[in-house]
Amino acid sequence: MSETLLVARGIRKNYRMGSSVIEVLKGLDLEIGEGEVVAVVGASGIGKSTLLHILGLLDRPDQGTVHCRGIDLFSLSQRERARWRNRTFGFIFQFYHLVPELTALENVILPVMIGNGTMAWSGKKKAAGERAREILVDLGLEGRLKHRPPQLSGGERQRVAIARALVNDPDLLLCDEPTGNLDPETSTGVSEALWRMNEDREQAMLLVTHDERLAARADRILRMVEGRLEERGASIDPDPAG
Repeated sequence: MSETLLVARGIRKNYRMGSSVIEVLKGLDLEIGEGEVVAVVGASGIGKSTLLHILGLLDRPDQGTVHCRGIDLFSLSQRERARWRNRTFGFIFQFYHLVPELTALENVILPVMIGNGTMAWSGKKKAAGERAREILVDLGLEGRLKHRPPQLSGGERQRVAIARALVNDPDLLLCDEPTGNLDPETSTGVSEALWRMNEDREQAMLLVTHDERLAARADRILRMVEGRLEERGASIDPDPAG
């Protein structure tokens, strides 16, 4: 049994639309163990991305707590939360969110640069570049290091995004539909790359996905229903809303 890495308890999140209040997360609970891979499935628009944003400190819950390694993350200052977000979590999004003016290598280095001050960065720049290059080469992008995102295919962009998520050696990868914007063949290639990199580094991973093949490889599968998570065991049913 792995040690617990992250615990979310009683997470509630509402959004106001005009005079209406939309309840998205309704007292949701979640635990993720060290090195564990958890998949979250469910209908589109039900709150899966909202959950990832809260767990990764990109958004705040209206109620509830998120603890990582015993630390109450939302009791921390904004600067401390930014530090946790940069060094503890790696983000992989459906639409890549790469900086178009930067090369693949520069995009991967960016989280290291952001996480260090000017003086610290000058001493880490060389090592960061070497690590970024190593990850990109491992992902089969040795010939694309100096290419900018518009010059890359969708699969190549997503592999750059995976490399960027891994460059700070995070404890938890938060993946929001990592294959959702790709054709089936490219999706398979990206899935294999993501899984191989995860196994090599033994990081925990939380996957939000409609890709049943990807979800089926997780240690646990959870379905989001009415703002909460339900255990689904080792297989999932087809999602008609997918």
